[in-house]
Amino acid sequence: MGLGQSSDKNKNTPPMASHFSTVELKKLEDFFMFKEQVSSDQENTPRKWKYANVKQRILDSFCEEVANQIIYYMENRSMSGGDDGILLESFLEFVYHLTKDCIRELAGIVFNIVGKGDKIVKREVMKKFLTQFVSCLPLGTTVKTQLYAPDDSCGGKLAEKLVKHCPENMTEEDFDVVLHQTPLLIDVLEFKFRMLFFCYISEPSKSFHGSVPHLIPIMEIPDKSTTQCSFNLSLPTAIYINSRLHMQLQHKWRLLYSSKLHGESFSKLTGAIVNKGPTLIVIKDTHGHIFGGFASESWKFSSKFQGTDKSFLFTSHPSLEIYDCIGGSYNDHYMYLNIGQEMMPNGLGMGGQHDYFGLWLDQEFGNGHSRAKPQCTTFKSPQLSKDENFVIDAINIWGVGDELKNDEDDEYNEEGITSVLDKHIEAKALLEIAGRPRVSEGLRDIEPDADIPETKELQHAHDPMS
Repeated sequence: MGLGQSSDKNKNTPPMASHFSTVELKKLEDFFMFKEQVSSDQENTPRKWKYANVKQRILDSFCEEVANQIIYYMENRSMSGGDDGILLESFLEFVYHLTKDCIRELAGIVFNIVGKGDKIVKREVMKKFLTQFVSCLPLGTTVKTQLYAPDDSCGGKLAEKLVKHCPENMTEEDFDVVLHQTPLLIDVLEFKFRMLFFCYISEPSKSFHGSVPHLIPIMEIPDKSTTQCSFNLSLPTAIYINSRLHMQLQHKWRLLYSSKLHGESFSKLTGAIVNKGPTLIVIKDTHGHIFGGFASESWKFSSKFQGTDKSFLFTSHPSLEIYDCIGGSYNDHYMYLNIGQEMMPNGLGMGGQHDYFGLWLDQEFGNGHSRAKPQCTTFKSPQLSKDENFVIDAINIWGVGDELKNDEDDEYNEEGITSVLDKHIEAKALLEIAGRPRVSEGLRDIEPDADIPETKELQHAHDPMS
């Protein structure tokens, strides 16, 4: 007889069970070894789970200090029912408040776990707890930690963002306000507690992509590439950046280009990212600084700036910051990609202006600049790299969200643009870089919406962030 039975069949089924799905209740039973009361004279005795199993699950899912804080809270709230059992009703209420978007109750439990009953918790104490909590996020999950760059400082950097609104000395009511001001903190706490109690079944399913937050993206990469190169970002950094993307894009990152995997070639880089939807560029320079940008639209060749104000620049190391257009910007120079021009810069840029980009990758692969003193005129970002002119150590570019389904090459064919180079952007890029223009370009009638950088301004694609 399980927890999912109705109360008319089992008088001892606790009311809290009605707040959980059958699958969730079954998962709880599997983990914590629910034990039936079989004696007829014990019909009204509260049901118990084996407390040792509950404690072990918590110890396996957190570092020792955080686990002991959670266990201390549970014992202080008299969840243990003696005889190595745990009171079912109290425990289900505990689980419900931690996993079911009960922000007020979540704030109260976490505050008391951290403060051990004290009425005031210092900001630095909360930051220390969250630093350890973030480091425990992958424990008990299928997250492939080998995909992320090791950086012991990044947990603290993310925790600093999570306590941004915390006063130096805060009450439980203060922390409730902090949670309402910091959605990412709610997502981090609920993600880990849902993994603890339900082991993945509270992860957003495919049908919910785009409608609910997804804390850790699925990393879609070519086979065996994890052993051939590093992807530069730490897990806390990936979580922070992912939280700033539209929910439609949060569930998956697709590796489009890696300099270590695909070769150091600007034509290969552009061939991999053009018309592939929103992208995330991650760069590591030769001084170890890690930075990049999010491009909110597909990259296209054009002599004009493109993109939307959903784009942003970021740094990961030595500091963790995101620089966006919230509050307005001096110009709309979000994205720029051009090649084969004599009078215009040739390369990829984000923010700023020609020759003074917030982030610039030169057509001559390996070189770039971040000329943003005192700050980028588009994203209000400072210099991202160690030196104004930097040399690339490694660069990875991710397509975020699902791959675009519309085939733009087919659309071109329907409009009568049939050159093989129209269908192979990388080949076109190689010719233009080599200084060999397409001689057939001027022999064809130019369609009104033809995507030729020399003759027209880019027509913006539908913005997936709106």
